[in-house]
Amino acid sequence: MPGNPLTSEPAPPCFRRRGRFHLPASFSILLLLALLLSGCGDRRAAPASVLPATATLPAPTARAATSTLDRPAAPPSSPAANPRATAEPVTAASLLDEAAYLHQIGDYSQEQRLLQTLLADLPTEPAQGRQTPPSRTQTRAAILYRLALAYLAADDPQPALDALEQLRRMGDALAAGEINLPSTNGETVAQILINSLFLRGEALAGVDRSTEAAAAYRAFVAQRPQLSGVVEERIADALLAADERLQAADALRRAAAAAITADEEVRLLERLAAVLEGIGRWDEAASIYDEILFGPLFERAEPGPDQAAPASDNIPAYREASIYRAGYLHRAGMAYAAAGEEVTAILRWSMALTENPASDAAYLSLIQLVNRDVPVDPFLRGEIYLSANAYAPAISAFEHFLEKSPHAARAGEAWLGIARSLMGLERWPDARLAVDRVLTDFPNCVCFGEAWLARAHIASAEGAPAEGRRLYRTFAAAHPDDPLAPQALWLSALSALEADTQLRTPAAPVPRVAVDPFDEAAADLLRLADVFPGNPRAADGLAVAAIGAFERGRYQYAANLFERLLSEYPHSQPDFATYWLRRAPPAHGAGKPAARPRHAQGEVRQARALWHALAARAPEAFYGVLAALDVDTAQPGQNLVPRMARMDMTVPALPGDDGSRAFAEDWLRGLEGLARTQNTAAATARAGVEPWDLPQNVIDDPDLVRGEQLLELGLRAEGLQLLQRTYFRYDNDPAALYPLMLHFAKLDANKLSITAAHRLIKLSPAARIAAAPLFIQRFAYPRHYARLVGKQAGEFEIAPQLLYGLIFQESHFEPAARSYAGARGLMQVLPGTGWEIARNLNYPNYSTELLDFPIVSIRFGAYYLRWARDLIGGNDIAALAGYNAGPRKARYWLSGTAPDDALFIYRVPYYDTRRYLQGILVCFAHYLRIYGG
Repeated sequence: MPGNPLTSEPAPPCFRRRGRFHLPASFSILLLLALLLSGCGDRRAAPASVLPATATLPAPTARAATSTLDRPAAPPSSPAANPRATAEPVTAASLLDEAAYLHQIGDYSQEQRLLQTLLADLPTEPAQGRQTPPSRTQTRAAILYRLALAYLAADDPQPALDALEQLRRMGDALAAGEINLPSTNGETVAQILINSLFLRGEALAGVDRSTEAAAAYRAFVAQRPQLSGVVEERIADALLAADERLQAADALRRAAAAAITADEEVRLLERLAAVLEGIGRWDEAASIYDEILFGPLFERAEPGPDQAAPASDNIPAYREASIYRAGYLHRAGMAYAAAGEEVTAILRWSMALTENPASDAAYLSLIQLVNRDVPVDPFLRGEIYLSANAYAPAISAFEHFLEKSPHAARAGEAWLGIARSLMGLERWPDARLAVDRVLTDFPNCVCFGEAWLARAHIASAEGAPAEGRRLYRTFAAAHPDDPLAPQALWLSALSALEADTQLRTPAAPVPRVAVDPFDEAAADLLRLADVFPGNPRAADGLAVAAIGAFERGRYQYAANLFERLLSEYPHSQPDFATYWLRRAPPAHGAGKPAARPRHAQGEVRQARALWHALAARAPEAFYGVLAALDVDTAQPGQNLVPRMARMDMTVPALPGDDGSRAFAEDWLRGLEGLARTQNTAAATARAGVEPWDLPQNVIDDPDLVRGEQLLELGLRAEGLQLLQRTYFRYDNDPAALYPLMLHFAKLDANKLSITAAHRLIKLSPAARIAAAPLFIQRFAYPRHYARLVGKQAGEFEIAPQLLYGLIFQESHFEPAARSYAGARGLMQVLPGTGWEIARNLNYPNYSTELLDFPIVSIRFGAYYLRWARDLIGGNDIAALAGYNAGPRKARYWLSGTAPDDALFIYRVPYYDTRRYLQGILVCFAHYLRIYGG
């Protein structure tokens, strides 16, 4: 996600509702067929451009905006030509296709205009509608429904209500027999009319007609009881807005009973408890919290040994259930106390203390107990206060514990708790004395190693980092059996590397040092590998020392370390070690002059052979891509993005692969064991069913059915949640995965389609993605939103395939994606960054919610990447790092590694950003190979 050098604001909820109004492709196809049947005449004017001046996000004005975001030189403008402006006739079907595209990208104003045009072109129905062609009635119903969706998506409920009122009148006419439809047309219109009840509820709620909204929702759920888990919560929302809180509580109870997942049930029960608290029904609220705590919900939230792990988007951190339990215990205590049941309240708060002493809930519960003079173990009190950064009360609690039990088994831990509290208060001398008490008087304490590390940390904090490193090393040498001894060497090495960085910073004063800090760090890391070879840090230490030696031009030393890493830890980082070893020389004998890189020594042939081997062994891993790229260059690691863009990588791996679906399905038929599970029986039993269509058991899957229904209502988040459950049910069945991949793509469930494609390839005999048919590869690495990507890539001079790779890495093409940090949309722009970009581009009606619209997200993301690249000085890799972690940080990192992009990536201090850069470059390589430059 784009890192913002400024302070980011919290992301507000999208519009007024949780779900996005997103029309699925299945409904678009239905509407397209309806229009084709209607015989609607051609239009004489082509649709407006993709970025019309009157769209939801208007074109920039001429007024210059002021902003704290540094503004680079304006990039040359080279907008792509409108791909729709051709000599082809503009038919109703093509206009509808354009309307569906505009909805997909979030250009709702243009979509509304096109749909209104299509509606106006339908001949007026006669007063007695029995003579109205059936297809025309169906078409009018479909357009009105689509129009309501478009207005609701734009958060404009009144015109949506007007369109739905026309639909309601049409339903009344059908019910009265004023309009007759054949069974097929009648069934389609009936489905539209039922769904319109839900949209009517949404529109009525949007204009604050809450009681009517609740009635509309109830009418809908009577027709679609399988969706009650979603709709009942909306009924509750409407009733709360009408101040009917008791009825709202009943609706929330029904919603919880029909919840899709355990975490959804917990969330709904939590809302129910809050409503009950709001009307003073504290005893009922307390029982709800107990239901959450002592019922099966937390057990159901974690998958069993034979169940697929739920997606992280579905169940938020239930692996840390104790922190959630502590929170509900605290709230239960508050509810019981308000209900007058003090004894039960005290019991719940006491349970919260031991459930998770480090949680906020434990601290809040402790305050309630202390205020009631309830005795609490002083050591436990000290731990809770310390975790809450209440350092003075923590010191008092630990001192109270020591007064009562100065020689207790946990006395050493209490002294360490005092020391840590004093460290929090930055009373370093007092903290040092407390730690020394632990080291002197309690050598058998389980906290002995922690005390040594704290003592070293205090020395560094007092301005003596060299003394801190000495303490780390002394501890590791004197107590090698302590579990923290390897960690001490690692921390000592990090301290030395930090000192080395300070020495190498041009603006920093250069102190006189007796020992090169890097030599100190390398010694610590080698000792870590020598003395603790089984520790997970050992291999990392060799890698850090090796790359550090390479960076400093000590190539022979680096080569020795890379070779040791390969020989002693062959499964740790083999690709990394092989790549960098080939950029360093082989070991030289004693007395030889300082070695130079192999390329400079003319040893290109040896390096080329090993890089060929690496590229063949791991062609789709980051270092395999680098090896293939660098094999014929005299300056390996430099200008990675431009050189990748110039490479010819489009070579089909399978003979005869023409990229067609037929070739892919022939290939799938050849997979061992796959033919028995494909839909052959259905194909012979029903006309028009192909062997690779969805199997009947998948078609009938209740989660798939409900998920599609929710998508048709515009409830994208809820619908995708159910489709994801369907995916997990069939993720080990290639015969189901392939048609699901196709089906998810038709539904615009982009991330699920991508996931299914990658899983299908993994289950196939293809050893890698490039060994699968091109047809499947294009689902694994799709080019969604191609018109927008092409236009913005051209305007901001970014390689389109790199922009696709960035979107893939950021969101997997899910337009409503969210990150834990609040980033939103396809390109995961932070809200604060979005406001800065909007000011720079002069968008006066901007709001954070617009980041969910692809038409906004892609433009803003491309602009920000270009801005970062200009700020940094034109380096593509550093610009991508800046997009993720902040441009100014990336510019600083680049100053120590330029012009070596490969070294820059390794030297990025954030693990997530390193993985991010590697992932984008691998995606870039796939897009170049599949689609060309």
